[in-house]
Amino acid sequence: MQLTKIIAASILGLLLVQYAYAGPKEQAYTIFNRLNGVPPDSETLHQLEQMISQGDLKGAALAAINDKNGQFYELVHQNVTTWTNEDQQVRYPLTDYSATVLGMIRDELPFNEVLTGDIVYIGISPDPNNPLPPYTIGRINNSSDDHYEEIQRRAYPLHKVLVRKKQSELTYLPTDATAGILTTRGFARAYYVAGTNRAATRFTFMTFLCRDMEELSDNSRPDYRVRRDVSRAPAGDPKTYKSKCAGCHSGMDGHTGAFAYMDYTEEDGLIYNPTAPRAKFNQNADEFPKGYVTTDDNWINLWAEDGPNKSLGWNGARSGKGVKSWGKMLTQTDAFSQCMAQRALVMVCDVNPEEDEVKGAINQLAAGFRANNNYNMKALFAKSALYCRGK
Repeated sequence: MQLTKIIAASILGLLLVQYAYAGPKEQAYTIFNRLNGVPPDSETLHQLEQMISQGDLKGAALAAINDKNGQFYELVHQNVTTWTNEDQQVRYPLTDYSATVLGMIRDELPFNEVLTGDIVYIGISPDPNNPLPPYTIGRINNSSDDHYEEIQRRAYPLHKVLVRKKQSELTYLPTDATAGILTTRGFARAYYVAGTNRAATRFTFMTFLCRDMEELSDNSRPDYRVRRDVSRAPAGDPKTYKSKCAGCHSGMDGHTGAFAYMDYTEEDGLIYNPTAPRAKFNQNADEFPKGYVTTDDNWINLWAEDGPNKSLGWNGARSGKGVKSWGKMLTQTDAFSQCMAQRALVMVCDVNPEEDEVKGAINQLAAGFRANNNYNMKALFAKSALYCRGK
């Protein structure tokens, strides 16, 4: 408890020092505007000004987040939407992926469960006489996003209609196979469809560790987990494989084993079949017959023990089976906390995360985010607003 207080104090000290000369009213206006994307009304402005005058800066930021109009959640939804599609487009439909992220933030659930929890957020119609279409993910029921599309068509306020449910109670997935957003229809449609499921690994790293594959490339790792569909002599040159392809695939293919039982089709929706790997994992076997043959959903982290990617701070298991254990491993990294802090600070303050001063703020925010295993995203957004409240 004492350590948590010390960390919190140091974060506030870092975030408050730059703009100590801004008046309470100006700070109140900026905090609200940064968090909601719109100015506060006069009553709210006065309320926040009073809180700041009394020294309750974090309370003022949380009050701005919890404003009755829910603009903060609309702003967060725009940002989270880019996580849910390969083109990273803002104009993309609401899905169970984005709804679950929003709900977890609103309810202050530990955000390290975003890749592991038996959790999904659905909508409840405020009019009992006009219910929403049922939530479905496919396989043994219908496969559609009608539920979420109707929420948007009716323009329901997301911060009011989303409710928490267990995936295992609404779908055919057993509890031990659920893994937060990794087992939502929205994630499956974006990253399990066709292909080889390597996209699921790539975009999870991009979204939750803020690292793309080019940044993770490491030619020093052994390549025994690289599958048979990867040529060891692209364009007839084995040097190209060694210098370019192996750097990503050696690590990525070891991670992607976690998704061996996952798939998606428009007809069946999200597919989870623990009896055998999906055919895509062993396709194009003639490309390099001596490559790795996938037999189950075991994964291994070859980036953890040595090499440049050791700097991501791997604190969890080095191997395991299935997406749930893999998601847990990722959220236990230092990079997960730093990435979430970076996303919050950039969204709220529109800063350059590569600047030294901003990097320092991100590190402080990340330390507070994971202190005492709290992982509270709403508090992270609130603290981020204090960094730029004098601008």
